[in-house]
Amino acid sequence: MVSALRKKTSYYVSGHSALALSESFYDFVFAALAFKISGSALIGGSAYALGYLAEIFVSLFCGGFLDYIDRKKFFNITMTFKFTTFLTFILLSTFYTHFDNQNNSKAILVLAFAFLIDMIHHTSRLMVNLSSFQIFDPESQIKVQGLVTSMGGVSKISAPIIAGSLLSWTNINIENLLVISLVLQLVAFFALKDLFLNSDQILKGSRSEIFDLLLGTAKTIYKSLSNSNWRQFLILQSIGGTFIGTVSLLFFPLFRGYFHFDEQQCGILLASSAIGMIIGGFFLNPIYRIFSRYEIIVKASLFLSGAMCAIFASLIPSLAVMILTVIVFSTCTVSFFRSLRLILVSQIEKKDLGKWWTASDFVACMSGMIGVMLGSSIMDHLGAPILFKSIALILCISSAIPISKLTIRE
Repeated sequence: MVSALRKKTSYYVSGHSALALSESFYDFVFAALAFKISGSALIGGSAYALGYLAEIFVSLFCGGFLDYIDRKKFFNITMTFKFTTFLTFILLSTFYTHFDNQNNSKAILVLAFAFLIDMIHHTSRLMVNLSSFQIFDPESQIKVQGLVTSMGGVSKISAPIIAGSLLSWTNINIENLLVISLVLQLVAFFALKDLFLNSDQILKGSRSEIFDLLLGTAKTIYKSLSNSNWRQFLILQSIGGTFIGTVSLLFFPLFRGYFHFDEQQCGILLASSAIGMIIGGFFLNPIYRIFSRYEIIVKASLFLSGAMCAIFASLIPSLAVMILTVIVFSTCTVSFFRSLRLILVSQIEKKDLGKWWTASDFVACMSGMIGVMLGSSIMDHLGAPILFKSIALILCISSAIPISKLTIRE
């Protein structure tokens, strides 16, 4: 029994990590390629914005189906479609002679494929995330969620570093790095394909039922907004997605533009962020087992994140201080989002988890997209100190928002 659980855990974590690393690779490639062939920072950044839009679309219209479909079969279909899309783009990029010349029509092609792949990938990722709550018991979930959160954080940091190193040390073209993403997708497929369990609910396929499922996530969002306990939960999630996510994405321009750290020092700080994510994923497991009041961990994480933002805003010119601050901030980031996820899955029945999970995911994607756009604009026009002081204040005040038991009223 123990060996079977260990085997399932290793396969699940390996597959989930391969998906996360592949996503980080292709996000980097599409953004860099769009910038290279257009010469526009706006178009390059649009690759990331389209990724958010793809995730929002999937969460809004596909969430209702995830509780009723044959997940194993649908996972196989989406992964096959994803492989085909990757190969098609790689072949087209060869046909376009490696996108050597700046051309907006080619940039549009890149953005179109970025949107399509993100949409397919998010569908498969939602199925993988939801299936973990069928595969593992609540006790095992604490360990599994810690492992995948840590590995996902490390993937986000390591993929751009690996990709940048390959581009610097070899003559490889940017688009050819997608082969690495494709290989990682294959690894994920073979690791995960036999772990899926089907839903006990059956989709009859009537027109009215399909229409209801298409609107399932939208109806769930409406229900959640009409319930005070859910509103508090979603407000906290939105604040975290908007402000904590923004700080993480603005690390590099903050340290380069305001602290004037060189590239090597910035690399050390980014590595420190990965260390914080590992701490939040691996070493907080005993705390979760002993201290099961997830809502208090959420509040503490928010407050400490705000305190770390205040330190960032002070612009203390010390690498050692910033390394420690980044580690604490990243640890708080992981514990915040991880605790919110555990609150959600511990209070929602498995048969309804798909639409409630995707409703929460929709809010997270929307707030993340708004945060990136708003934070970047404020930093450009008003400066980092004002932005980070404001975020620090908002996070500290938000830690006082109560979290009550989530209820569902049909």
